[in-house]
Amino acid sequence: LDVVIERVQTSSARLEVSLPARTQTTSSKLSDTLQRPLTKNLSDLKPGDAISGKIVALVKSGVLLDAGVYRSPAAPKDTGELSQKQGIFAFLRRRDFAANVASGRDTIRSARASTLLKVGDEIQVYVRRVALANAQIAVTMRQEDVTEEAHAERLAARREYAKRTKLSALKFGQELQGIVVSGVKWPVRTFGVYVDVNARRDGLIHVNNMPRSMWGEAWKDILVYGEKVHVSVERVHKEGRAQLLGLKLIGTQQQLEEQLLEEARFRVGLGTTSVFRKKKLSMSPLVESRVRFNMDPELRAELESLERSDAFRATARSYTLRTVDVKTSQSLQSVDNSSDVPADDDDGDDDAFDDAFDDDYFEDKYG
Repeated sequence: LDVVIERVQTSSARLEVSLPARTQTTSSKLSDTLQRPLTKNLSDLKPGDAISGKIVALVKSGVLLDAGVYRSPAAPKDTGELSQKQGIFAFLRRRDFAANVASGRDTIRSARASTLLKVGDEIQVYVRRVALANAQIAVTMRQEDVTEEAHAERLAARREYAKRTKLSALKFGQELQGIVVSGVKWPVRTFGVYVDVNARRDGLIHVNNMPRSMWGEAWKDILVYGEKVHVSVERVHKEGRAQLLGLKLIGTQQQLEEQLLEEARFRVGLGTTSVFRKKKLSMSPLVESRVRFNMDPELRAELESLERSDAFRATARSYTLRTVDVKTSQSLQSVDNSSDVPADDDDGDDDAFDDAFDDDYFEDKYG
């Protein structure tokens, strides 16, 4: 088979090819396919006007139509004669197709479409945009796309897109907060979820970049659509025109809230040691401040009241030692519990010596 190279992915060693379209012609020969009388001046067309055109070529991003549109003749030359009319194509983008409509170049969507566009078909379209400076006209098959409300929505979407952060401005390790959009905006995948972090491209949290407690199938019940999450930038990959944003999950808003409350309750004697038995989610001061800001007012008030208590402040030093790691916390608890330590038979002021020894030992080792 003779094929056309469409895309080269060096990172995954993948080569995408397609069959050459029979109707594909060179740009120099496309002008010869304009056979309709040139009756519509480009400057006279406005968004929303209904025109009919004949498909003359199928391209990867849509179809080209011969709708009898021409650009205005050039200004008079020294001879006083006007140049001839120059016909132009009307471009129908693939995303402006009607529902269940595809072109012959789209091998994926054509299998599911009920109507397949072919060269020579006569179709009804609506003017969507006219660019006089570039002599271009874009059309759509959906009439609702050319209303004033649709135009206002597109302008608002462009302004919102311009406010979002560029991927080139993101750095490795930068901490962000976002919302899971898999399930509505993106289909649910088996390898991870997509998150909107207010960037110009949604980021992907791969299963390998999730905490070990969420491996397997557990993350599917936690990372649902609309869940608030805290992430860090893992990588920003650009391959051709495609830009990929990889994210690493720090934890969900609910998980980090529960961890802060469990730690505070444990320090005042109201909680259990379950927070030490399971692997804690590490979060920086920036992430912790965001978690506190997004907390429910009642939960935030409870957390602040626990942190203002005398019992919470009294456990500041011992709590720091206990949270070094799980093994150290277990050893410290066994040392602090005098009933578990065998009695010392030596005479003298053993208690004062042991207290001084413990203070010097732990300060030298842990600061």
